[in-house]
Amino acid sequence: MDINDASFVEVSGLVIDFEARSLTKIDHLTLETAAGQSYKLNVGKNLGKFTPSHIRQHMVHGELVVISYFRRDGENWLKNIRDFTLR
Repeated sequence: MDINDASFVEVSGLVIDFEARSLTKIDHLTLETAAGQSYKLNVGKNLGKFTPSHIRQHMVHGELVVISYFRRDGENWLKNIRDFTLR
């Protein structure tokens, strides 16, 4: 299945849960927006600096992240994650 940039959705919020396979790899994470919407996302790739310990730090300090994702076969897949910054 081909995914193009037009199919990506971007949202910001708090990571409220995640499941890690190792010290460096995340399998799934759940993001909650300010409006109370929850997004469970499959990860399936290395997230660079967003290791499980970095994600845990965001959770402990209530630091927002911005994610982009796409849907495939009825599931949400994480495309990108970054720190939330005011522009």
